[in-house]
Amino acid sequence: GAGIHTANELHVPVGTRIWLDMTSADVIHAWWIPRIGGKRDATPGRSYPMYFTAKQVGIFDGQCAELCGASHALMGTKLIVHPVAKEETFAYIAPDGNKQDVVIESYADWVKKEQAIAAKPAAGTEEEAGQKLFQDKGCPACHLVSGFAESAARSRTSGPNLSHVGSRLWIAANTLPTTTENLTKWIENPQAIKPEALMTKFEFKPGEAQKIAKYLMSLK
Repeated sequence: GAGIHTANELHVPVGTRIWLDMTSADVIHAWWIPRIGGKRDATPGRSYPMYFTAKQVGIFDGQCAELCGASHALMGTKLIVHPVAKEETFAYIAPDGNKQDVVIESYADWVKKEQAIAAKPAAGTEEEAGQKLFQDKGCPACHLVSGFAESAARSRTSGPNLSHVGSRLWIAANTLPTTTENLTKWIENPQAIKPEALMTKFEFKPGEAQKIAKYLMSLK
């Protein structure tokens, strides 16, 4: 109801009963966060409910549990459980073993941030050049950036909403930590990272992909 799209992250408030309505656009998947219990299939043309209540603030990793294609093992998700009243710091151990302290804001603050218009880059910066390249390369055909790249019609294979992609912990369904370097690699050759990825591989001049990545990293 809040109109928020978060790709491979699910954000919920702690202590609240959650109802998921699950389906799939292509093949059968299975959504699974081990720390909250069972799995639920996501099937094209059908809708299945799942109910749960997260009782602890934190970040919990999940994995598709149904063989779904060449990148099945690279199809992860994150459940981010927000405190109700004020931000809390959570010691998160990522799938690659790296540890980091992550500040998790209250759910209301997170919703307010996500509903805000995407940041506009400063004039004359590499981020502004990256925004122009994002437009010129046709990225808005699949990706939305609120207040800048908004299209009335998108295909069913449209890519994630990127309005606040720089604030996400990982990209490409938990395959890579969100950094300028990793975004650059993904933009240059997504299929080298995830076989059969639907994202188009474009031809770039030296430095162009990095400018787009810097622009995306500025979208917090």
